[in-house]
Amino acid sequence: MVGKNKASIELYKKRVLEYPDDPDEYLLLIKVYLYADQVEEAKKAIDAVKKICDDEIKYICVSGDIYARLGETEKALECWEKSVIDQFSMSGLYSQAFMFKNLGRLEEAITEWRRIVNMLEKHHDPTYAIWPKEELAKLEAQLN
Repeated sequence: MVGKNKASIELYKKRVLEYPDDPDEYLLLIKVYLYADQVEEAKKAIDAVKKICDDEIKYICVSGDIYARLGETEKALECWEKSVIDQFSMSGLYSQAFMFKNLGRLEEAITEWRRIVNMLEKHHDPTYAIWPKEELAKLEAQLN
């Protein structure tokens, strides 16, 4: 897998050089860096995105992923919360729910899973809420 990651990184580095003002190219490179566990490189790339992109929403969720990998939990949680702007941008909710669970902050994890379930039931096909409801039930049982 190392060779594949290296090739992907080289491809997206080349694309960033070809399109230096396109934040999407940087974001693709960042995702590959994270997949390859090159978190410091991802951090450098997100810093470059911040210089060329005024639309924080475009990169805030992936910033949270980087902060989480760097062990900066509260910064990660803050980014993920900011990234949830509507019913179509829910990644941050899932990331927060799992982070809270992993930190043993079960009440906060439950709150996030409830937000997820509510948003899915209100704005999406209710079947999408089946798995989140299961996760919520597990946490509630664990808390009690």
